[in-house]
Amino acid sequence: MEVLRQTLEQHWHDRQLVILQDFPDPDALSCAWAYQLIAQQYDIQCDIVYASTLSHQENIALVKLTGLPAQRWTIQTTKSKDLSVYQGCALIDNQGNN
Repeated sequence: MEVLRQTLEQHWHDRQLVILQDFPDPDALSCAWAYQLIAQQYDIQCDIVYASTLSHQENIALVKLTGLPAQRWTIQTTKSKDLSVYQGCALIDNQGNN
């Protein structure tokens, strides 16, 4: 926990992009939101994004009923965004493709 606190303190006042896996599941959505809430305590602003769709009714309901602040960014959306406003990113529930 101390390492996380120190890391967040180093990014005080940053704006970060929180990137979810494609077709985010409840675990990914909840983890991203938890990170956003923790980061707020260090004045870190987080935008939660995902590329694909919310694929199951329970995932759609989770986002709608809780007001979970996740946004869908398509490739076209990403091309129109000024990503230089972000000082970093957090990858949630992602895998490498080695």
